[in-house]
Parts: sequence; C-alpha cells; structure tokens
Amino acid sequence: MATLENRSRFRVTVRNREDLTREFPFNAPARVASHMAELRAQGFKPAVTQLEDTILVRVRQKSRAPQTFTLPSVETAEKLIRKIEEERGRGLYVDYARSHKVTVAQLMVRYLKEKVPKLKSADMLTYKLEAMLMDSGPHGKALVEEFKDWQKAHGRRVHPGSFQMRTTYGSLEWLHKPLPEVTTDDLNDFIEERLQDSEPATVDREVDIFSALFTFILDVWKYPLADSPIRGVQRPRYRNERNRRLADGEEERIFAGARAWDLERAVDATVEQLLASHPEVPEQYRSLSQKKRIEARLRKELRPVAQAQAQPGTMMQAFVAFQLMTAARRGETLGLTWTHVDLVKQTAFLPETKNGLARTLPLRAELVAMLDALPRHDERVFPMSVDKVRDAWAYILNHAHIEGLHIHDLRHEGISRVADTGQFNLVDLQAFSGHRDLRMLTRYAHLCASKMALRLDAAFATEGAHYTHKGRERLAEKANVTMAELVSNGDASALSVNFIAATAMPTPPRSNVIAFPERRVRG
Repeated sequence: MATLENRSRFRVTVRNREDLTREFPFNAPARVASHMAELRAQGFKPAVTQLEDTILVRVRQKSRAPQTFTLPSVETAEKLIRKIEEERGRGLYVDYARSHKVTVAQLMVRYLKEKVPKLKSADMLTYKLEAMLMDSGPHGKALVEEFKDWQKAHGRRVHPGSFQMRTTYGSLEWLHKPLPEVTTDDLNDFIEERLQDSEPATVDREVDIFSALFTFILDVWKYPLADSPIRGVQRPRYRNERNRRLADGEEERIFAGARAWDLERAVDATVEQLLASHPEVPEQYRSLSQKKRIEARLRKELRPVAQAQAQPGTMMQAFVAFQLMTAARRGETLGLTWTHVDLVKQTAFLPETKNGLARTLPLRAELVAMLDALPRHDERVFPMSVDKVRDAWAYILNHAHIEGLHIHDLRHEGISRVADTGQFNLVDLQAFSGHRDLRMLTRYAHLCASKMALRLDAAFATEGAHYTHKGRERLAEKANVTMAELVSNGDASALSVNFIAATAMPTPPRSNVIAFPERRVRG
C-alpha cells in the first residue's frame, strides 16, 4: 500500500501585488489563516495555494520495513508508485528509500575511496572530483576535508589543495541533493555554464566523469533510481581531431633534425668527459661563481675537439621512425621495455595502453634494424622523459623550419599511410592503431575508399573489354587483355567463345561464285 502526502509550502498571493506574496511551511496552516485575515482587514482579497514540489511517499508492504521518501512532484511520485506495485506483482522488493538517504556528493567521496585508486587516471580524477566538491559549497568543502583525513589515516597520498590554477566550477549545488532528486536539467545547467569558460572537449570529458559515476552507482552499488539523470544529457558538440599530414619534404627534414639532435647530445656527452679529466679543473673550487666561470670557458674551448671525437647515436631518429611506422602513442613508446621487444619475430608488446587493452605492434624490417642499433644500457628502449622528448621535438621543428606539427601527428600520419595502401580495411586499422572504438577511425575511411576504388577498377578491368557481334565475341579496341585471358579467367560472357571454338564449322568455299547444277538434255 502506498500513500502520498503533499508537504510543499503554502503560498499566499494578492492579485497585482507581488510584494505581498509570502510562503509558509506545510505544517503552519494557522499562520496562513492569520496572515490572510490581516490582508482582508487591509481590504485585500488574498488567495492561498499549496505548491507540489515536496511529495512525501509512504510505502507499506507485508513482511517488509516501510519505505518513506520525498519526491519533487506528484507525477514523479505516482510514476514510482506504479513501478513499485508492478515490481511487487512480480514478487520483487526494491528499497527505494535507500537512495533518498544519500547525496551525490557523499557518493562522490565513496567513489574516491573505492573506485578511483584502481584507475590509471587516479591522480587526475581525484583532482577533478575534489575541485567539484570544493566548488559546490561549504558542505562540499567539509566532505573534502573529511576525505583527506581518511587518506592520511589509511596511508594514502594526499593531494595538496593549494596553488591550484583552474577555472572555478559553477552550478554544482545539486551535488547535495538526495540522489533521486538529481535531474537531467541539473547536469545540462552545469554543462551550459561550464562551456562559457572551457573548451567543449574539456566539458565533454567532465560529463564522462559523471557518466562513469552514475553507472557505478546504479550497476555496482545498486542504488535504485527510476532513471539515470545522465540519460538525455545534451553533450557539447565538437570536432578536435587533428588532420595534419606531413607535406612533401617534411619527413626528410624531420629526420635531418633528429640526426642533428643526436649529434648535439653526443657532443655534449663528450665535452663532459673531456672536462672531467681536464688539467685546469681544480680539485675544489673556491666558490660557485668560480666553478661556473671556469667550466663555461673550458666547455667552449673543448667543443671543437668533442665535435671531432663524438660518436653520435640514433636514439631520436629511431624514436621518430617508431612513431611513424607503428603509430604508437608517445606514452606507449616511452614505456616500451626491451623484454617486450622480439626483433626476430618483429613484434613489440604493449602490456598496458590508453584504452586498457594490451596490444602487439608489428615492426617493419627497417625499424627492426634501427632498434637493433640502439644501446641497451636501460631497461627501456627509449630511456627519455616526456620533458626531454618535448625539448627534442622543439629542436627538430626549429631545425627543420616546420610549424604546427605535434608529436601525436606522427601517429595520425602512420595510420593514414597504412590506410593509403588500400590493402587494409577499418578493422585492420583498428588492430594496428589500438583504437577501442571503431568510430574513432571513420576519418580514415575515405583513404581506404579511394584506394579501394582503384582496386575495384583492377578487379573489373575485363568489363567492356569485349562485346558480341553477330553471335561472335569480339575484343574492343580499348581492351588491355587478350581473348585467351578472358577465357582463362572464366569470364561468363566469354563462355560462348569456348562453345564456338569447340563446334565444327563448315569449310568456307574458295570462291564466291555459286555453282549451279548442270542442265539435263532431253533426248
């Protein structure tokens, strides 16, 4: 049995006098009557209505604890009651009151404790969720402080909240609503305000955070809701994929820049070796300024000698080639270890990638030769930090006089080159690139299609190469095949040729004169 009780406020109004409008709690009818009497005494004609934004629902079921919760409208309450009665008819019992006892903000803190530490993006996600809670009001700040105390008590790393340069989140008061009262409109308001200060791609990723949160709330924690508020959200539309391809000559200039970088690093290392054994270097400097002055002079003097003695490696050249030939992500390349490289089988195994799935990269013979020439002083194939790679890339672009090219563009170039061959479909490209969603590869579909058109031309090259004239197959002047090739290929329209060739034909006369029988002479 279910009952509804309207616990919304009473509103007293006077026509054309908004300044006299007042609201009273649902349990104060005496105050309402008193106020209306005062207005009548002043000559006004007041009217009273009760709002319908706070509906108390009581559900009683035999052998079950009663459920009591509040809903924002009569329509929502009646919809939920029908759902409860339908479930009861099937012998199900769902504790909807459980959802009304917790707020989204409280569940965000629980999410931070139980789920976030297991994710690859734990640091970023913790930063984002804490920022949202901090900007949701004083209750959110108190929850963040409690969460940090919990982190300290459990030996977790606490992220400092100071010196955070970010755009403040707005329209997050709904985080402190009871879970069932959060609506799609709340999320849409957040998105609309957020788009005023942030890029659509950034806002879309933040919507992904809420989507994952509500999915976890419904599917893992089993909080019952009539519907997920994330359903129907108006996501921002954007297209931020880069389509930068290498222009003619840019690849050669990039590799020239990479060779120059490798040479510079070899010269720098040789200078330091010569400096360490130089006789002018004292055992102990009198001051830091003396050390800087002497070493700067010696490095300048030793550089020509180092340039003659240096033996440059090919680290950066191999890195650029690896990006172009495997289309791996930068982080995947920098994390690759020698234990996962098999130069004999020409493969490189990536146990962990951006989409969470392991992947094996095929290594072309040219790339295998470059990897085989690299030193093995470190467990990583490319023992460079992200900052060092950024510096090297900036040097390469400056050396090559190239603008607007990112390292990630090499991945796009690598995938595009594979698509350009026309020998691989989108499923093959997905295996090569490591994209989890095939839709991410739709921008390469036109490359596959253009090459496929040429392959279709080749496949149907025999069409139109022959025609039938007076019952005989003849080759067209534009044909680039022989009739024998058509027959050997089993062309359906050429089967008549086989039939004609196998049929005995009468021997043609030697002359075009028709012989008439001789006339009989009557005797």
